[in-house]
Amino acid sequence: MLTALAKGANAPLNGTNVDAVLEWTESGGVTHDVDLCGLVLGSDGKVRDDTDFVFYNQPNHPSGAVTHKGRTGTTERLNVDVNQLPDDVEKVVLVGSITGGNFGAVSGLAIAVIDAAGGGDELRFRSEEHTSELQSH
Repeated sequence: MLTALAKGANAPLNGTNVDAVLEWTESGGVTHDVDLCGLVLGSDGKVRDDTDFVFYNQPNHPSGAVTHKGRTGTTERLNVDVNQLPDDVEKVVLVGSITGGNFGAVSGLAIAVIDAAGGGDELRFRSEEHTSELQSH
């Protein structure tokens, strides 16, 4: 079942092992360097140390709960296994970043949370009015 999220909206997850997928389209011959990162946050809402920042250059959280799965074309993927999160972790925040530009120049920018066991989209946020920032909670 697909739930489309409006900016600032929240929704519960049905599964405990999900893939977060950031996707975009290239247009006008411009290649965008867009990245998806995961921040593992403790009960105080902060990363506990540098290992709580998961991205292409540090692809695995020590707990195994968050894994950067890489990029294929204009899609970048993170896996989050909620059952493996340490007890003192409150949430995982998904963060998009861009090098050499801003999100306003990126067409078709969206993030989906998909059941990793093979189910369809659970949640999808499509950014249509972005400028230099994209937020998804």
